[in-house]
Amino acid sequence: MKAIPSNVFFLKTRLNKGARRRSLDPRCLSRMKNGRRAKLTALVTALAILATLAVAPATAAAKVAGPPAAFSDIDGHWARFEIELLASKGIVEALDGDGFVPDVPINRADLAKMLVIGLDHQDEVSALSQEPSTFSDVAMDDPDRTYIEVAYELGIVNGYLDGTFRPDAEISRSEMTAMILRALGWEKLAQSTPVTKGVYPDQSSIGDWAIGYAILAQKTGIIKGYPDGTFQPLAQTTRSQAAVLVARMLASMGRLYDLSGVVQSVELVDGALNIDTPTGSRRVVVHGDTRVYRNGRPATLGDLGFFDETMVSLDSTGRPTFIAAYLTTVKGSLSDVSASAGSVAVDGASLAVRPDASIYRNGHQAPLSSLKPGDRVVAVLRTIDGSGAVRAIDAVNVMASGVLVAYDVAHKTLVVDVKTGGGTDRRSYDILPTTAVFLDGKRAGLTDLKPGDVLDLAADQPGGPLTYVSAERR
Repeated sequence: MKAIPSNVFFLKTRLNKGARRRSLDPRCLSRMKNGRRAKLTALVTALAILATLAVAPATAAAKVAGPPAAFSDIDGHWARFEIELLASKGIVEALDGDGFVPDVPINRADLAKMLVIGLDHQDEVSALSQEPSTFSDVAMDDPDRTYIEVAYELGIVNGYLDGTFRPDAEISRSEMTAMILRALGWEKLAQSTPVTKGVYPDQSSIGDWAIGYAILAQKTGIIKGYPDGTFQPLAQTTRSQAAVLVARMLASMGRLYDLSGVVQSVELVDGALNIDTPTGSRRVVVHGDTRVYRNGRPATLGDLGFFDETMVSLDSTGRPTFIAAYLTTVKGSLSDVSASAGSVAVDGASLAVRPDASIYRNGHQAPLSSLKPGDRVVAVLRTIDGSGAVRAIDAVNVMASGVLVAYDVAHKTLVVDVKTGGGTDRRSYDILPTTAVFLDGKRAGLTDLKPGDVLDLAADQPGGPLTYVSAERR
């Protein structure tokens, strides 16, 4: 099948980076009372109107360019996202100058400290500042003493039979797993977890005391094992591995981010992001030291766009420290539509469609039942909850493709040399005031089109007026 150009699709054009403009006054955006559909429709309309305005100067993006990596030695590292996220929350810090040293083993004191800070028990740390340690080998002047003590009081660590904690000892995978699950409050659940055979290929090497933790961690997704499926209970835990696991733990508790929603607009000049959250619109001012990621990669504010799913971590003053944005799309041809089941299939792959999903066909809002097999589609997926369900879908029934000959204003028709099996056929198509027109992926008018533009045409009814025109200028 011929590759589908991205600018063919109605929704995709709004996701196009070039379509972003300085935002409308949020007070002008319609308020949603009965679900998110009305709000999204208003936003799509607003973005289409804004497409006629001038693009913000390219130099404005430099004002909000993202900072360099939080540590000197994590650029390109597989765990940079989690390391920077935890650093923005004050959970991890440098180990060697300005380096994080991600691939050295973490010790017991450092992991205990990460867990206590991540669980927001700093008040308890201050309260125990004058108390001696429970453990014989943790001195009063040890900078991690109070964190270790709080971890002990919370039941995260137990120490050894000889009364020591061994703060500088490296942590095995078994010990790390136990500490993470205890921090989650799953101690009793781990102890009662049935020992199922075949969870790990090396399961026989896991100690009896740790087997429940290991199986529960795998079943809940906290630990996914090595690429070969093994658990490797005695392997050392690196600082980067610990950061990833602590991030997963906090995510499972709903403590990783403070704000989430869908991007309404990006203000490059003012350095701000307008987000539609479950409780209403929020304007987030992005600072020079705010970490920004899109689809798991370092980014700048200028890389974010309308309809991105966005999660924000805030400090105690409400200032954003970390922004994670996601936009996941599936493009192809509809092979099946089941409105009753709330699902579609794109190139044979089945996708659930959320009840509140925004559906467009041929440039206009439509019910799911109006989509037909053979429509070209862009489906936008829900990713932040891990469901992968469709949150918006844009379908186009391309009935003809060809080259524009003329726009007959008097008769309100487009004259097009249409591609046919035997060559070309000159045809005239009626147009409507509501016909959706796009040029090179941006909203346009019929008068913007020129002879020679390559067109894709769609109509809601066979032989009816055009409802959708997508043009590429070559």
